[in-house]
Amino acid sequence: MDKLKFEFMVKANEDVKTNTICVTTITDFDGRTFTIPDKLQPVKLHDKIVQTEIFQKVKATLQKRHEKRQVWISMNPQMKAVYCDEDGNKQFMGYLLEEQTKPQTSTTGISEESLARIIEKISEIKKDSSKSFNTGRMAEKIVIEKFNSKITNVSQWMTTFEAECARIGIEEDEKKIEIFRSVLMCLVIMVHAILPVFICNNNPRYLEQLFIIISGFLLSYNLQIYEESHEINWKILPKQTLLRWLRLTPPYALILALTSTWMRHINTGPFWHEMAVSEIRDCRKYWWQHLLYIHNYIDNTDCLVQSWYIAVDMQLFIFGLFIYLVCRTSKSRKIVLPTWFFIGIAIIAAHTYFEDLNGTVMTTPEVIRNHIRGDPTFLKVYRRSHTNIPCYILGMGAGYLFYYWQKIDLNFDKFKKYNMLCWMAGPLPLVLDCGIIVLASYFYMDAPRSSVMLRTIYAATAKPVFGLLLTVLLCAMIMKLENVFRPMLEWDWWSIVARLSYCAYTLHLTIIRYTASLSTVPFQHSTMAIVQYYFFILVVSLLLSIPLWLLVEEPMNRVWKLCLSSSSKTAQVQEKIEPELQTQSKF
Repeated sequence: MDKLKFEFMVKANEDVKTNTICVTTITDFDGRTFTIPDKLQPVKLHDKIVQTEIFQKVKATLQKRHEKRQVWISMNPQMKAVYCDEDGNKQFMGYLLEEQTKPQTSTTGISEESLARIIEKISEIKKDSSKSFNTGRMAEKIVIEKFNSKITNVSQWMTTFEAECARIGIEEDEKKIEIFRSVLMCLVIMVHAILPVFICNNNPRYLEQLFIIISGFLLSYNLQIYEESHEINWKILPKQTLLRWLRLTPPYALILALTSTWMRHINTGPFWHEMAVSEIRDCRKYWWQHLLYIHNYIDNTDCLVQSWYIAVDMQLFIFGLFIYLVCRTSKSRKIVLPTWFFIGIAIIAAHTYFEDLNGTVMTTPEVIRNHIRGDPTFLKVYRRSHTNIPCYILGMGAGYLFYYWQKIDLNFDKFKKYNMLCWMAGPLPLVLDCGIIVLASYFYMDAPRSSVMLRTIYAATAKPVFGLLLTVLLCAMIMKLENVFRPMLEWDWWSIVARLSYCAYTLHLTIIRYTASLSTVPFQHSTMAIVQYYFFILVVSLLLSIPLWLLVEEPMNRVWKLCLSSSSKTAQVQEKIEPELQTQSKF
């Protein structure tokens, strides 16, 4: 069966802003290349090719403008009749295709002569008043993205720029250089405009894992203490779930309501539309998903992006309750907990491998500019509950273990004779955790994308190892073996911050968005400026969380506890009275 090589390229539609895949050339086995006219290039005209399996691969591969792929396609009799006539001439829709010869080009995709002229003009450009033109207006016509080593490299970016210049009719090298400078200036302004958000919204890749570990630890430890004086059965599952929902929802619902309604009336600042409008719109549309705590499984929404952790905490709490009720013996826990731990690792590996994701969340300017909502690694691995199972299992296991140590009255003082080991129990896990984060910098290198196997290995092991080290640090502090950070964390004033932490967490990103929208000058990128901005956001978040805690969170928690405790007392009284009433009725 004959084969022909087809070149597919992503080009601009007539509206300039949208793209379409085009068939640009056809090459036969003799190496002869034939050009398809522009009006016949859109792939929608090539219905026979669209129906092939290879085209589906090409469609999934080509994502950006000016990207192209050349593939061989086997010609069945119907396809051969479309692209070849009876005499073997190449044709399409009755049009005889013209054979072309390729000019010699450099490895960057720009012709060597053109590149030499550009370099020469950089050193000796002179103003020509008789040939003036509006570079700003021409720069606006160029559709090109910020350079991103994750997707492309320098040569590809230069090829795209050269093609855009040719598209809008810029042929003189002086104009290319001036347009290039205008584009770079626009990109620099864009980076300056999003820098405060880039710094403060640079979602720490694994910091939330500590909260997940603590949540799992408290669940298993507190339930074992509760079981000492109460009978635990399956009735506790809906009751504890309702209590958790009532505990989390009041302050969260208030912030959600304010964001959906009043926040749109304080619009001000040059970046208001970019920073806040999408959040307000999505909160008005998807508020019910947040109240059900399922929004971490809904993509392409910008409403309270930071609240993914609250949904994960709620879902893993129900998961932990189920595990606790199923595993009532020590033997079953030794089997079920490790099994779920490795299942969680396998889930992360499967997502990364089969969906071709990154090894970690790549906080590039493009990702932050879209508020991370379009990053597949963040959506599929970072904020899903089932991909955070390993750290939650580690927390539950630590809770079981610490309760057992207390039950057998284990003397922790005997471990303190190992002075060096106890001293390293604090700094060493933190140093190793920092090393795991530093290893992620490998994926930011200006080089071809890492292999999917390497990304899978890192994604599958980084979270569990990071969580395991944090669990060791947590247990060392609880047993008072760690004496480096523990004295600082035992400061009494931390209890105030702890009470305000939930309200501050739900508030802080809204404050960041609002302050960033008010900015009228580029953010000064210096260590002092970063520190000042961080403390400003921290202090404002804590101050605003005080009335939220005093007027909403704490009063509502006490109301729920009072209602539930009174109902339980009433039930106990009824249980005591009911036998007496039955006895009296007999007489």
